[in-house]
Amino acid sequence: MGDPRLDIWNVLHDGEIAIMHRESPDVLVMFVSIPYVRRRIQPLGDSFQLRLGGFRGMAFSYDIDQETFTELDYIEGFEILDTLSDTMPAMIQLAEGKLMLDFDSLDISLDSGQAVTYEEVRRVAQDYWDDFAARTKHV
Repeated sequence: MGDPRLDIWNVLHDGEIAIMHRESPDVLVMFVSIPYVRRRIQPLGDSFQLRLGGFRGMAFSYDIDQETFTELDYIEGFEILDTLSDTMPAMIQLAEGKLMLDFDSLDISLDSGQAVTYEEVRRVAQDYWDDFAARTKHV
């Protein structure tokens, strides 16, 4: 297991960035909708809240051109695929293009507000994918 600030984007593979909100000048709050993983943690819900502390900025660009977008709400509705970087800032492959997020710390909560650890989110996501592989093996 590597840096949770980078690995979380692999764990939330296929999740949709539902909300991006600047809580303060150096804190970004994101809601990532990923119901099939989130439903495995009580209380029932469909999203995780990621709180990025020491937030310095984001930039998004489509793969086909170099134009960069920095408005937070621009990427709402975009789908997370995986992490492209081994070091910060985080470079994330979205279905729609590439996203750079520069921040220092990561705190994760359920959409209900209850804190949850990265390890717990990683474990339930792995359980989901293990179950998925077992189900599709028999199809």
